Amino acid sequence: MQIDKIKAVIFDCDGVLFNTIKANETYYNMVLDHMKKPLLSEEQLKKVHMFSVNDSMKYLFKNEPDLLEKAMEFKKTINYIDLLPLLTEEPYLKETLSKLNDNFILGIATNRTNTMDILLEKHDLEHFFKIVVTASSVKNPKPAPDQLFMIMKELMLEKDEMVFIGDSITDSKAASSAKVPFISYKYKDAENAVHKINDLRDIYRLLA
Repeated sequence: MQIDKIKAVIFDCDGVLFNTIKANETYYNMVLDHMKKPLLSEEQLKKVHMFSVNDSMKYLFKNEPDLLEKAMEFKKTINYIDLLPLLTEEPYLKETLSKLNDNFILGIATNRTNTMDILLEKHDLEHFFKIVVTASSVKNPKPAPDQLFMIMKELMLEKDEMVFIGDSITDSKAASSAKVPFISYKYKDAENAVHKINDLRDIYRLLA
């Protein structure tokens, strides 16, 4: 990564901007409980925390097309606003965004679908981000590189002119496929990370 070339900093949402593990666990357990299925195992929770909602549902109801269809209908009755109190901002989030916003274009590439606007508005963060690309914005969500390619196209940037901050193998693979520099956040196993951090403030320290 050539620091002097970086013009944009792109963030994943879940696990990077927000600690959403409790909200995601509650959401999918509501669905599973309604469908009379066992609640999430630890391994299932790790998976659905990375996947888009549609991929998560397909994963949880694999080889059960009838149950999947009914579960997809039930999830429409869940009001995500009710789960917002379970989400918390990652430490130093606003401080980091404020400092980065002085010198970089900020964006989001997330496997969330229709909840991103509500989440940003609730936390008064929407003004920081010039572009927000979700799973519903592209044909293939992460780990496919489609979201990062869309951001490059929209912002008219080359792959070495932005950096992607993520916390999972899904993010790591997307960055690798797009050949975009990747900074892993609280994810020590990212083999392609140019830097591994545990504090969001390290982003502007690295890019300063």
